[in-house]
Amino acid sequence: MLGIYHPLLVHFPLGALTTTFVLVFLGAIIPSRRKAFLTSALILVILGIIGLWVTLEAGESAAEMISKRSLTSEALHDLNDHSELAEKTMVGFAAFSVIFIFYLCFESRFPRVLQNLFPALLVVIYAGLLVFLTLTGHYGGKLVHKHGLHTPMYNDADE
Repeated sequence: MLGIYHPLLVHFPLGALTTTFVLVFLGAIIPSRRKAFLTSALILVILGIIGLWVTLEAGESAAEMISKRSLTSEALHDLNDHSELAEKTMVGFAAFSVIFIFYLCFESRFPRVLQNLFPALLVVIYAGLLVFLTLTGHYGGKLVHKHGLHTPMYNDADE
């Protein structure tokens, strides 16, 4: 049942996790406001991860509904890629948040050079995670716009 809401649920974590990148970047380049930007980014990334988890559950439910239909081999391949990338993206953001929490809790114990370099490293890691997020969305978009897979919510929608 949750699967029909996947198209609606997916957009919150996309917005939250994309906005988080801006906050992490600002925290890296504005040292005087670093703590505020990075704390805000941590809150937003945690909300985004919760949203990703709900979206992942909804996506698995949607995939079960879709898998009952006959799919072309290309559509099935794209569905598998979308699903695998979604799981990897979730794990990546969860791992990032652990590293991020560690940094925020122990930053004052780091040597000064690491205090200044670590935020830049966070930006690079986060940019890589955004690539995974974008690819996941790309395959989701292909499922809808190329293969015509929709959840039942939209079966009766006016075009």
